[in-house]
Amino acid sequence: MAATNKRRLSRRAFLSVGATAVCGTGAALVFGCDGGGPSATQAPSSTGAGGARPRSGGQMTIGRLLPLPVLSLDPHLDDAAQDITELMYSRLYRWDETNQSAIFNDLATAVEIPDPDHTQFIFTLRPGVKIHSIPGNPASGGEITSEDCKQSFIRRGTSITASDKRLALAIAGTNHPDPTAIGAALQTPDPHTFSFKLSHPLAGAMRQMAQLQWAIVPATVIDLYAQDTESAGLTDGAYGSGPFMLAHSVVSDRIVLLRHPYYFLNPRPWLEQIVFKVESDREGLLSGLRSGRYDAVSPAISNDEYVKLKDDDRLIATRSPAGFYPCLQLKMQAPFTDMRVRQAIDLALHRDNFVDSLWHGEAEYNGPVPWAIGFWALPQDEVRNSYPHDPARARSLLEEAGYADGFQAGMKFPKWTSNVMFDVSKAASLIASNLNEIGVTVRLEGVELGS
Repeated sequence: MAATNKRRLSRRAFLSVGATAVCGTGAALVFGCDGGGPSATQAPSSTGAGGARPRSGGQMTIGRLLPLPVLSLDPHLDDAAQDITELMYSRLYRWDETNQSAIFNDLATAVEIPDPDHTQFIFTLRPGVKIHSIPGNPASGGEITSEDCKQSFIRRGTSITASDKRLALAIAGTNHPDPTAIGAALQTPDPHTFSFKLSHPLAGAMRQMAQLQWAIVPATVIDLYAQDTESAGLTDGAYGSGPFMLAHSVVSDRIVLLRHPYYFLNPRPWLEQIVFKVESDREGLLSGLRSGRYDAVSPAISNDEYVKLKDDDRLIATRSPAGFYPCLQLKMQAPFTDMRVRQAIDLALHRDNFVDSLWHGEAEYNGPVPWAIGFWALPQDEVRNSYPHDPARARSLLEEAGYADGFQAGMKFPKWTSNVMFDVSKAASLIASNLNEIGVTVRLEGVELGS
């Protein structure tokens, strides 16, 4: 969910970007005047929504929630600042979540997938994509090439913070991240051709490569800063080729971005400057939006906040499905090694109550694929039938497994005080209550992230 300030957007001549600009997508800010980016065969339009001609210039001020003054701008190692870093770095292409298809409005102009198993990818890169000319950038003023893509893929693919390593392992053909193997698989026959062949088919490969974690960082920047522990490097600096350049960064105060004058979609971006003003709490964030100090807020607002803001005629508040996938993880030791115990826990969970209590009735069941990814997700009837609430059957399974009197277990949950998806502590309490009904006593413990 996102909210923007109508009055300030008008005064700043931001024109029709409004509703899409604050959803945290770089393409929306750059191409937002017509609601999206050009396709692989369509050049960017020179007119905005309603046929109005966008005007260059102006500033957008975004209130940015940051409870703790710690934020890394490194796209390969940390995704907490994606709403900011996606404006400064390019990717091979973008991804249309609705239609589950690639949008070639970034570095690559096209991809060839010649084999029937869809394991070989040959990207044609756009020539003349200029790197930001800013102090401290060893690649300043140069052009993005296939070697930059290769070194970026190696770095991201071997990152210790990468939670999903499937693509990297498929490229390397190994069972652990191996920079040598990944490097050998990535081919750069010329500066504008980047290719590789996966060791096995991977259904989500195209979607994953479009994520910001696979942003293209110039190879010389990686050489200089990736292993540099003496300077801020890529943590506080950004040296990309995206529509905006980093001009000022004090994480506890503000981050200022300036228009990249040699962006390949010139005259885009239309804005001259974007200022992210840091707020440490949500009340200050929303107060700034209501008072007009902020044109927009980031990250997304909660459903409760949306309900409070949606009728304010000074604001534009929009909603979109979340791809968030909450889950309950079990440590594989007794009693959870017994499948009947795991089945009992699943049957005890009352998912309709979760929908009503955590999301005000506005949610669907997640199956193997999150429901918001409609193209691949199973029909809701099928998913709901697969996850019935049956505490009687759950108790019977526990008895069969030798736990007729139930058992005790501890459950840890993260202390996410600023999480907008749902109330994590409330979700933990609901889980404990559901399991208590079948004789499983749960001791809850809130812990800090990382502990």
